[in-house]
Amino acid sequence: VGSKKSTLEIGMISRRRWLGGGTRFNCRGIDDDGNVANFVETEVFIRMKKYSSWMIQIRGSVPIFWSQKNLDVQLVRPVNLTYPSFKKHMDILLKEYSRICCFNLLRETLDREKLLVDSYKTLLIQMINE
Repeated sequence: VGSKKSTLEIGMISRRRWLGGGTRFNCRGIDDDGNVANFVETEVFIRMKKYSSWMIQIRGSVPIFWSQKNLDVQLVRPVNLTYPSFKKHMDILLKEYSRICCFNLLRETLDREKLLVDSYKTLLIQMINE
């Protein structure tokens, strides 16, 4: 967007991490090294004259060991055995981004998603209380 007086530049770049690869509907969860499936980093930047701003948004599969067949979601490992990989995942994020803010995009009203939400909350609380 631009005019003779000023120019506004807006850009967006998305990068998919290959470590937790897999097709969107076939690969789920986390691996033993803390990598999640379908991890994407999106950077948005805005620049106008001498001012600029940017932000990074990341998303990926819920960082627990789980699988999905049709609409049936199940844990592949108990939550207590998931914690070491979950902690590795969060440590990787904190090292790379310094500060993170977690948002839950799952619906607790759906039984199949509530299992994931509850497991994720349990792990986050355990990490915070550590």
